Amino acid sequence: MHGQHSPVVVSIAGDPGGAQALAPVISLLAKEKKYILLPLAYREACRIMHEKGLKPQCLEETTTVSDAEEILRRESVDLLLTATSNNPACLEKKFIAAARDLHIPSVAVIDFWSNYVQRFGDMQGNLVYLTDRIAVMDELACESMIAEGFPLDRIVVTGQPAFDALLERSNRSTDEEKTRIRHMLAIPDDSIFVLFVSQPFTMIYGEDCTKPHHPGFTEKTVLPKLVNALEQIYQKRKQPITLVIRPHPRERPEDYRKFKSQKIGILVTSEGDAHDIVQAADLVTGMNTELLVEACYLGCLVASLQPGLAVQDPLPTNRLGLSRAVYSIEEIKPILEELLFDEKSKDEIRRNTKQFRPGGRSASNVVHLVEQMLKERSIKENKIWKTLR
Repeated sequence: MHGQHSPVVVSIAGDPGGAQALAPVISLLAKEKKYILLPLAYREACRIMHEKGLKPQCLEETTTVSDAEEILRRESVDLLLTATSNNPACLEKKFIAAARDLHIPSVAVIDFWSNYVQRFGDMQGNLVYLTDRIAVMDELACESMIAEGFPLDRIVVTGQPAFDALLERSNRSTDEEKTRIRHMLAIPDDSIFVLFVSQPFTMIYGEDCTKPHHPGFTEKTVLPKLVNALEQIYQKRKQPITLVIRPHPRERPEDYRKFKSQKIGILVTSEGDAHDIVQAADLVTGMNTELLVEACYLGCLVASLQPGLAVQDPLPTNRLGLSRAVYSIEEIKPILEELLFDEKSKDEIRRNTKQFRPGGRSASNVVHLVEQMLKERSIKENKIWKTLR
């Protein structure tokens, strides 16, 4: 980076969660107008980055390490900023390997409290794709990663950049806005609105819940139990209930059309903004998606349905008592009923979630880390340059 040129920062993301975490950082770097930015994306991240106005270069999933090296060399890149993904292509790993080969410093931004080794490991679980620094959400993530063999000196607690805007969203949510969302979804005024935010567990882990490292459930095993529990609650309470199923960006909405009920309303839709939808719901349910954590930040009542959980629960809000964890099929109905009708329980959760707010400076913290690493590289290169002279 010797000389007067602006530092060149290349970023890469593939999965939705990683793209959402990286986008605020890239936007903040762009505002500073000190950097030449080249956002790269593949899979769902292409759409998300475009929606954020970042105009990424979209890559083919067949991109190789050699291709990544060519890009980094051609653009005279000073730093690699990467998300992490859990998909068959994992181009982030290829760029991390290429950056290491070219002695380019790298920073990874983690978006969720799970699959740490998979994000940076090879097929055998060896941590061969470590970046020079890893920006993590909180001390809980840091402690978990150290326990799994990550070196402490590479981990930096920055917060989750995708959460920075949630406080403002929470403050501007009104009853009128919630009514607008309900009308948009055609939910009857007298109906309880239960939202299920899905994840493609079958795609990621397979349908055999007994396999090693499988969480022990999938969207295909959880959703029928949720429908059944809501039907039982309707039969008991005689209160209309509408279940809105919101597929994950990697899922096809038509895969959920088969869910029908004679007792409750069921709607499958990806329409509307996810944060607006969760704030309009009377109860937000799901398995362990990041959106459940965001819903807690937004002050929602949240149930994490993980019946038969066979691994450590990755959802920090369950451990903090900000969302209700359901680990057995038998618990689904009573916990849902409590969250829908027990005013004392609802008030207690709402009081707790008011204390659970993002700091709003996570993206700034990652930008500071980027600046620090670029400065370190500049100092190192200047020393080498002086030695050569």
